[in-house]
Amino acid sequence: MKHEARAAIIAGLAANIGIAATKFFAAAHSGSSAMLAEGMHSLVDCADSCLLWYGISRANRPPDSTHPVGHGREIYFWALIVALLFFSLGGGMSFYEGGRRILQPRAMGHLGWSFGVLGVSALFTLGSFTVALRGFRARTMGRSYWTTFRQSTDPTFFTLVLEDAADLAGVLVAAVGIACSEWLGKPALDGVASMVIGGVMTTVAILLARESKSLLIGESVRPTELKAITAAARQEHAVLDVRRPLTLVLGPESVLVAMDVEFRPELTAREVTAAIERLESAIHREAASVQHIYIEASSVKEAVRTAH
Repeated sequence: MKHEARAAIIAGLAANIGIAATKFFAAAHSGSSAMLAEGMHSLVDCADSCLLWYGISRANRPPDSTHPVGHGREIYFWALIVALLFFSLGGGMSFYEGGRRILQPRAMGHLGWSFGVLGVSALFTLGSFTVALRGFRARTMGRSYWTTFRQSTDPTFFTLVLEDAADLAGVLVAAVGIACSEWLGKPALDGVASMVIGGVMTTVAILLARESKSLLIGESVRPTELKAITAAARQEHAVLDVRRPLTLVLGPESVLVAMDVEFRPELTAREVTAAIERLESAIHREAASVQHIYIEASSVKEAVRTAH
């Protein structure tokens, strides 16, 4: 999945660099506020792709003395920064430019450039969106897209999917705004389109920020994974009872599990240790993302703890 994430980021970055340049060129020749907003939109997308790439690289660093369970959650920090950039630079500047054009409307020129660039942008964005959506769809596992977004622990794909969806919506809004402004003879409509683009970007930014904040604070695994982990523990013949495990997502592919397990009272400490090793192997088979397991045995005279 890491390779798929990098491929999706590269595809999006390559598309957005070319799109941003052509949009700014068209904005300079046509004087369109909506086109300028779209150029800023694509420029922010370029910065976001770079930040996601950097976040993945930082999150993949191995554990060290100050971060004993690794750096996986760093990707959530950079995903939050992406959301803030999308909100402030993308949404904020689009609102500003749109408001300025509404207050000071002026006729546009060279509209052929605008429509040509928007058409090319739509094609490139659609290609990037297809790559990101393919990776995101692979993680749905029969769930709806919205449920997958809410339960996903990897912000890379859902960030790219939402950004590209916002890009496609922005292209459509810009085209409608420019066309209506020209055909109806009301240049202020171009500014309205710019503000609508700002609204789309702000909405996406809020969704990204909300999910990134939740992951950064700390989420448990999905209910289905928790059920599988608990079932794997209870299938061990040496186990009498398993209290509800405590799980914490440490990164897209890293989960910590802590559980209080009651073993059969006749077992010796050595037998409990062997049972714990079997229990850990069973949990790893059921949930490959579990990287750290902490088990407290409560049925022997001296508590036996193990940590991996």
